[in-house]
Amino acid sequence: MRGALVRLRGLVLNVSPYSEDSAVCSLATKDGIRPILANRVYRPKSFLKPLLVPGSIVVVDGMEGGKGLFLAKQCDCQYDSSPLLVDRRCHVFLLFLQDVSESLFRYGDSFPTDDVIQVLKGIYDGKDLLSLSLLFLGAIYKSLGIPMEVHSCVRCGKRETSTFSLGEGGLLCADCSRSIGAGAHTTMEAFVFKYAFLPPTERNLSRVVPLTEGLGVLSLLCSHLCGYFDLSPLRTLSLLRKECSNRPT
Repeated sequence: MRGALVRLRGLVLNVSPYSEDSAVCSLATKDGIRPILANRVYRPKSFLKPLLVPGSIVVVDGMEGGKGLFLAKQCDCQYDSSPLLVDRRCHVFLLFLQDVSESLFRYGDSFPTDDVIQVLKGIYDGKDLLSLSLLFLGAIYKSLGIPMEVHSCVRCGKRETSTFSLGEGGLLCADCSRSIGAGAHTTMEAFVFKYAFLPPTERNLSRVVPLTEGLGVLSLLCSHLCGYFDLSPLRTLSLLRKECSNRPT
């Protein structure tokens, strides 16, 4: 007896070829990341093609299979990210998105889908790649349950802060920084760090961080993430840094 049809809506994170002409796609839904089996998706007339484009928002009809695998039968695209692939800066960010999702998330994990969609739309609209990459990483931190205090000193609660420490979990005032021997960061780096953990509102998506400080905080956030989970460095970080450095003047 055939199972009842189920509808899923989510963000395509990555795709892994399966068998001769099929694929298993990771879809970030409101209930967590799901593996989606797209049978015969590589055939010319497949109706499941949107599942092959990371960054796309899709609605998938199908049935629950064994071991949590969802068997896709029909797919409609609500947001097509394929235009991003023809722009180098956008393509690089999609590669970074895939790298982060594959390295740090597992099936069943929650994913900051709504925030990432806003970041993707900002990139498509031509907003600053480095700034949006920082907002993306901030959303990833929050989704993984790694909070950062960005409103006051994480140790004493003082509102006047001058630096930060990823190990301590946020901003630090001058006194607390000296007392624990935290590494020094400039005031501007602290501002960029705080920016990374702001919500991706229209105003924040339009902001532009300083290049040098932004690249430094980007690398620190990625390094801390990988160290926190004892992972190898992200493969696409150097490519993203290079593309962020090509900021239009």
